[in-house]
Amino acid sequence: MLPKYKYLFTYRLAEAVYDLTVVFCQKFLPSRENLRLREQMVSAARSNKQNIAEGVSEQASLKGQIKLLGVAQASVEELTADYEDFLPPSSTS
Repeated sequence: MLPKYKYLFTYRLAEAVYDLTVVFCQKFLPSRENLRLREQMVSAARSNKQNIAEGVSEQASLKGQIKLLGVAQASVEELTADYEDFLPPSSTS
């Protein structure tokens, strides 16, 4: 039987985001000069996934669950900002 967090849609999305982030970083940030950014992006994606898993565990108190899920959300926001840096500038016309 799988742990209950594995059934969560948000956890499954977090797994996909993590996997795709690893592939993105390998493809578009392969050089040594991008090492820090690559590590940061992969770490944020992993943090999101891990904090969801830990946040819904039965050992965590309700207060702890809320805190961990908030950390997961912050990781997603950080990762989103990193991805936005790769978007072309929007035209204002």
